[in-house]
Amino acid sequence: MLVFIHIEKCAGTTFKKILQHNYAGGFCDVRPLFGNANKEINLYVQNAYNNIVLDGGNPNQFLARDLKTYKQIAPWLKCIGGHSLRPCLGLEIVESEIQFVTILREPISRYISYYTYGSGKPRKLWKFSFDEYLEKPNFHNFQTKKIACGSDIEKAKLILSNQFMVVGVMEHFDEFLCVLKRRLAIPNFSIFYSSVNNRHTQIMDHWSKYEDKIYQNNSLDIELYNYVLNTIIPRQRAEYGKNLQDDVSQFKISNQSRDVGFSAKAFQQKLMQRFYFDFIAGIIRRMSGMHWGGPY
Repeated sequence: MLVFIHIEKCAGTTFKKILQHNYAGGFCDVRPLFGNANKEINLYVQNAYNNIVLDGGNPNQFLARDLKTYKQIAPWLKCIGGHSLRPCLGLEIVESEIQFVTILREPISRYISYYTYGSGKPRKLWKFSFDEYLEKPNFHNFQTKKIACGSDIEKAKLILSNQFMVVGVMEHFDEFLCVLKRRLAIPNFSIFYSSVNNRHTQIMDHWSKYEDKIYQNNSLDIELYNYVLNTIIPRQRAEYGKNLQDDVSQFKISNQSRDVGFSAKAFQQKLMQRFYFDFIAGIIRRMSGMHWGGPY
């Protein structure tokens, strides 16, 4: 099973559309079904989960029991993705052959983008100022915590190195897709796309007064991002072979001239997501005392 760890504001929505097109109803954007009511986890997972909650993270995380339930209601699933997915919460207890993939982003632009996305109209997810955002520890080193379930940078590096099939960065998105396609080796797997939510955040002058604090809040993410750039991606390039850059250049040209347009498979997935997956998940979540909707 391919498991996409969807880190917020890292081109995940664009990548999700690629997964929808290729897997159709075999892909699901999953959500926690039982939240913190799930006690069927081992000590290692319990400690990782406790780290998330103690750091101010959402107590509703996707755990082994959630995956087991999704597989019961949809035994045909081949790929899942979601904001609540993490590689350190025991999913391998249910699915032994997991192939993790994720996309990281340059931490400073991601940090600012996440705030502007949540504070801007029409969403208004955040009810606090940027000054208050700077003081909220659950937003600090967000990408490291997403991978390691805590602020252990060395653990995050090991997990990305040892448990992930492919790790990409948003700034080299096309390369990530080419490497993934080669690794998956699925016939007719299409990586053509059109960007979604592609408003790029510029670090303008009015952010300059926050510069020191922003860097401090993202110091671990900066280290992790550089580790991916300097260690993991060069390794992936070497494993791909000398034709990678030519393949990426050709793909860029082909993708720019291609009209992705309507995808019957993606449309099928959206219908199944809304009227089957989300409906059943909503019922289970309500029975578990959670909100019907939401990614967590």
